[in-house]
Amino acid sequence: TTYNIDAGGLTLSAPVDLYPNITAFVSRFYQQCLGRSADSAGLADWVTNLSTGKQSGANVAYGFIFSPEFTAKNVSNDTYVKILYRAFFNRDPDPTGYANWMNQLNAGVSRRSVLSGFVNSDEFRNLCGAYGITPGTL
Repeated sequence: TTYNIDAGGLTLSAPVDLYPNITAFVSRFYQQCLGRSADSAGLADWVTNLSTGKQSGANVAYGFIFSPEFTAKNVSNDTYVKILYRAFFNRDPDPTGYANWMNQLNAGVSRRSVLSGFVNSDEFRNLCGAYGITPGTL
């Protein structure tokens, strides 16, 4: 049966539509770090900067963790480490790694230094690779 309907077409031009893997990567950080869905303007900025090579996965990691929104949460060291594991390794902490990071934080090592340990790891590079993101370094 013919309904005489023109299927039409759709041309995708927004970076969030053109780069679904990068969009998924950034959306993870909104959920894992900020506990919310991405806002369209922020998502578009991050995806554009990652897709053009202007920024790397390390830049995104730093940008989320040291954003005013995240720092205002004033999370405990325990919560901080658990968020880093989920956001940057896509898993819950293993007991040995968790104890190591907690010992470092409790001994006065900066959160930036701990973040650097996560971002400069093979595990984060592998996560970035799975999404087609350049990992970068801190």
